[in-house]
Amino acid sequence: MANKKHKNPPLKEDLKFENDLMELRLQVELGMTHLHKGDDIPEEVRSEFLNNVYEFEKQYAENRQVLLYDYIKRPPFRKAEELSPVEITAELQRLREHLRKHRIELGVIYKYSDEVIYKFMTEEFFMKSMNDISIMGMTSHFIYEDYHPNFKEDMDRRACEFIEALLKNTWDDFFSDFYLKKETEWKGKKYNRKELSGIIQAFQESMFKIRRLKIKITNSSYISGSTTGCVTGLLSYESRKQNKSFDGEFEICLALSYNCWGISQVSIPGF
Repeated sequence: MANKKHKNPPLKEDLKFENDLMELRLQVELGMTHLHKGDDIPEEVRSEFLNNVYEFEKQYAENRQVLLYDYIKRPPFRKAEELSPVEITAELQRLREHLRKHRIELGVIYKYSDEVIYKFMTEEFFMKSMNDISIMGMTSHFIYEDYHPNFKEDMDRRACEFIEALLKNTWDDFFSDFYLKKETEWKGKKYNRKELSGIIQAFQESMFKIRRLKIKITNSSYISGSTTGCVTGLLSYESRKQNKSFDGEFEICLALSYNCWGISQVSIPGF
């Protein structure tokens, strides 16, 4: 029997040449000039990455739009009003699995009933237009709150994150831009980000380590459509360095800018 000839995989030198050529195409055709180069990346991995990038950019440049429901091959579904709560949960799970088969992921940050998410998915999400891009191994991610922002929950989370960063000694200068407005009021006086960040770091050095931290939000004064609000609650913790306990009411006021809450006023027991 004659031996069958098998096509040998490309040599490392040949694959490197092909990868360098693909990088050149990305630079010339698509204007990509900041591609990572490193000897620690295997040429096989580099090849897959570069080819995926090229295919994605090519499809994206074509700007083909498609209805999401068409993209996922129009699965059948029933209206929420026709289903019992148990059926809604089962149908929601079925549609989520169907979305994943077509590399679509719908994420949810906060807790909602299955009925809320099911109605959003079938009445609104399926009717959205999306880029008609299909790359092997690539999943398109969508977030429910991008369509229906939950500003009250965002405020509460931002307030708790700030308190924890302050009292758990995890604050650094990066947090200044992330958490604080350009000016934040503390103890009746306004400070810019750099000034308040310095105060926070000095506070953390004086407290050393905090233990038994408890945060309980009692009220969030946010009115729908507003760009400001305040979060109040009860706070308690112990300072090991000072051997002292602190407890009382905290208040953190925030202002909304570009769908992101920044802290404009802070009052925290012991700080």
